[in-house]
Amino acid sequence: VRLSFSRARSAIESKFGEMKRWNRLRRAIYRGINRVRRQAILTVLAVNMKRLSAISAQSTG
Repeated sequence: VRLSFSRARSAIESKFGEMKRWNRLRRAIYRGINRVRRQAILTVLAVNMKRLSAISAQSTG
């Protein structure tokens, strides 16, 4: 159980690192909790869309 938790955490942390490094999530662009939340949600959506695009391109090969 602990090993599977460690693997899941590792995968999640790598995505957070990617969002911080490449998608400007390290520092908020906007001020105010609602605007920062909106920025985070849009960043997560962009990363997920990029992942879906890569998966679909891989499956159509």
